[in-house]
Amino acid sequence: MSGETNYGATLTKGGNSIGDCIVIDFTELKTNKVQVTSHNSNGKREWIPDGLIGLEDITLSVIVASGILPAMYAEMEAGTKSECVITDNVDSMTFDGFYTSLKKEAADAQNPDVIKVTVVLSPTGDIDIVSL
Repeated sequence: MSGETNYGATLTKGGNSIGDCIVIDFTELKTNKVQVTSHNSNGKREWIPDGLIGLEDITLSVIVASGILPAMYAEMEAGTKSECVITDNVDSMTFDGFYTSLKKEAADAQNPDVIKVTVVLSPTGDIDIVSL
């Protein structure tokens, strides 16, 4: 069970509840460009999209339950790719991904029992976004 908060977003990975999200930096959808400048370009560079859509990393600040952090580190060390679900009161995002960064944050004097972790997830392919 995650720490008790009134935050509306949650993170699950591999079917396991990781915690409540404080800050969600939603993924950026990107495409690269290919230069197609030729002698017919009249001295100007020309670009076209490469036709591939990529997902950028997702950064989250998460309140995790006691005992979850060692499991997260073990997953990162093993390079475990699994289904990730981030759900808030508006959307649910589902994608396969893996941890690329985990950073335990400094203790909060107001809530010393709360464990905050900054998590960076790297999606491996497509993302499914559903409005709730």
